[in-house]
Amino acid sequence: MTGPQLTALSRLERLGPVTTAELARREQITPQAIGATVAVLEGRGLVARTADPADGRRWLLTVTDGGRAVLSSERSAVADRMAAAMAASFTSEEVATLEAAAPLIERLADLF
Repeated sequence: MTGPQLTALSRLERLGPVTTAELARREQITPQAIGATVAVLEGRGLVARTADPADGRRWLLTVTDGGRAVLSSERSAVADRMAAAMAASFTSEEVATLEAAAPLIERLADLF
Protein backbone atom coordinates (compact mmCIF):
# COMPACT_ATOMS: atom_id res chain seq x y z
CA MET A 1 0.00 0.00 0.00
CA THR A 2 1.11 3.54 -0.65
CA GLY A 3 1.54 6.15 2.04
CA PRO A 4 -1.52 8.14 0.91
CA GLN A 5 -3.63 4.98 0.92
CA LEU A 6 -2.56 4.08 4.45
CA THR A 7 -3.10 7.65 5.61
CA ALA A 8 -6.60 7.78 4.14
CA LEU A 9 -7.50 4.39 5.59
CA SER A 10 -6.21 5.37 9.02
CA ARG A 11 -8.03 8.72 8.93
CA LEU A 12 -11.23 7.00 7.89
CA GLU A 13 -10.91 4.57 10.78
CA ARG A 14 -10.50 7.46 13.23
CA LEU A 15 -13.32 9.57 11.77
CA GLY A 16 -15.88 6.84 11.29
CA PRO A 17 -18.31 6.96 8.37
CA VAL A 18 -17.72 10.07 6.24
CA THR A 19 -18.29 11.21 2.68
CA THR A 20 -15.50 11.31 0.13
CA ALA A 21 -15.71 15.11 0.20
CA GLU A 22 -15.23 15.21 3.97
CA LEU A 23 -12.30 12.80 3.78
CA ALA A 24 -10.70 14.97 1.07
CA ARG A 25 -11.17 18.06 3.24
CA ARG A 26 -9.62 16.35 6.25
CA GLU A 27 -6.68 15.13 4.16
CA GLN A 28 -6.36 18.58 2.57
CA ILE A 29 -6.37 17.20 -0.96
CA THR A 30 -8.75 17.49 -3.88
CA PRO A 31 -11.87 15.33 -4.06
CA GLN A 32 -10.49 13.87 -7.31
CA ALA A 33 -7.26 12.79 -5.61
CA ILE A 34 -9.05 11.18 -2.67
CA GLY A 35 -11.49 9.59 -5.10
CA ALA A 36 -8.64 7.78 -6.83
CA THR A 37 -7.24 6.64 -3.48
CA VAL A 38 -10.64 5.47 -2.26
CA ALA A 39 -11.22 3.57 -5.52
CA VAL A 40 -8.06 1.54 -4.89
CA LEU A 41 -9.05 0.90 -1.27
CA GLU A 42 -12.53 -0.16 -2.36
CA GLY A 43 -11.12 -2.42 -5.03
CA ARG A 44 -9.01 -4.18 -2.41
CA GLY A 45 -12.03 -4.58 -0.12
CA LEU A 46 -10.57 -2.31 2.57
CA VAL A 47 -13.30 0.36 2.34
CA ALA A 48 -17.03 0.07 1.72
CA ARG A 49 -19.67 2.61 0.68
CA THR A 50 -23.08 2.70 2.29
CA ALA A 51 -26.01 5.04 1.74
CA ASP A 52 -26.18 7.91 4.22
CA PRO A 53 -29.30 7.26 6.32
CA ALA A 54 -29.74 11.02 6.80
CA ASP A 55 -29.41 11.85 3.08
CA GLY A 56 -29.96 9.08 0.56
CA ARG A 57 -28.16 11.08 -2.13
CA ARG A 58 -24.82 10.78 -0.32
CA TRP A 59 -22.55 7.81 0.25
CA LEU A 60 -20.57 7.20 3.41
CA LEU A 61 -17.19 5.48 3.45
CA THR A 62 -16.39 2.97 6.18
CA VAL A 63 -13.40 0.76 6.90
CA THR A 64 -14.06 -2.95 6.44
CA ASP A 65 -12.76 -5.72 8.68
CA GLY A 66 -10.09 -6.33 6.03
CA GLY A 67 -9.10 -2.66 6.23
CA ARG A 68 -8.80 -2.87 10.00
CA ALA A 69 -6.60 -5.96 9.68
CA VAL A 70 -4.28 -4.13 7.26
CA LEU A 71 -4.06 -1.14 9.60
CA SER A 72 -3.29 -3.37 12.56
CA SER A 73 -0.53 -5.13 10.66
CA GLU A 74 0.97 -1.85 9.41
CA ARG A 75 0.87 -0.34 12.90
CA SER A 76 2.62 -3.36 14.37
CA ALA A 77 5.37 -3.12 11.76
CA VAL A 78 5.82 0.61 12.39
CA ALA A 79 5.88 0.06 16.15
CA ASP A 80 8.58 -2.60 15.75
CA ARG A 81 10.71 -0.28 13.59
CA MET A 82 10.26 2.62 16.01
CA ALA A 83 11.19 0.47 19.00
CA ALA A 84 14.35 -0.71 17.26
CA ALA A 85 15.29 2.83 16.26
CA MET A 86 14.73 4.15 19.78
CA ALA A 87 16.75 1.33 21.32
CA ALA A 88 19.64 2.06 18.98
CA SER A 89 19.56 5.86 19.03
CA PHE A 90 17.96 7.17 22.23
CA THR A 91 18.94 7.16 25.88
CA SER A 92 16.59 5.67 28.45
CA GLU A 93 15.75 9.20 29.61
CA GLU A 94 14.83 10.23 26.06
CA VAL A 95 12.65 7.14 25.66
CA ALA A 96 10.89 7.99 28.93
CA THR A 97 10.25 11.54 27.68
CA LEU A 98 8.74 10.19 24.46
CA GLU A 99 6.55 7.75 26.39
CA ALA A 100 5.32 10.56 28.64
CA ALA A 101 4.51 12.74 25.63
CA ALA A 102 2.70 10.00 23.68
CA PRO A 103 -0.80 10.75 25.07
CA LEU A 104 -0.41 14.41 24.17
CA ILE A 105 0.75 13.57 20.66
CA GLU A 106 -2.22 11.21 20.21
CA ARG A 107 -4.61 13.90 21.42
CA LEU A 108 -3.09 16.38 18.98
CA ALA A 109 -3.42 13.89 16.09
CA ASP A 110 -7.10 13.36 16.93
CA LEU A 111 -7.73 17.08 16.44
CA PHE A 112 -6.84 16.75 12.76
